[in-house]
Amino acid sequence: MNFDFEKPLFTLTVGEYINLNKQLISSQEKNLNKQQIPTNQEKNEILIEEASNITGLAVSTIRTKCHFNEIPYNKPKGTKFLRFKRDELIAWMNSIKLKTSKEEENELNQYLISKCKKNKI
Repeated sequence: MNFDFEKPLFTLTVGEYINLNKQLISSQEKNLNKQQIPTNQEKNEILIEEASNITGLAVSTIRTKCHFNEIPYNKPKGTKFLRFKRDELIAWMNSIKLKTSKEEENELNQYLISKCKKNKI
């Protein structure tokens, strides 16, 4: 039974009201079935807050790294939100080599030596 939507609700009989509810529920179920289930690719895309949770970096640090292209990210045209792919972010984290204190000391010494040579100190 199709419902006449011009008819006010308060004029419906109990049977008409039950049929109207059934029609609305079935149309909602059809709409839900038509909606796409997110794919792995869509689930893989995350926003900056979740990227912060994954990396352990502050949101401001992540923004800075994006500004200097130090971290893989995507910013679709027409939006102001940074997006990240979870698997790319994890691969980036795994690719970072932490320097030992000896390596940092050697790097600092090389920098100071080059500065001294330039300034002839």
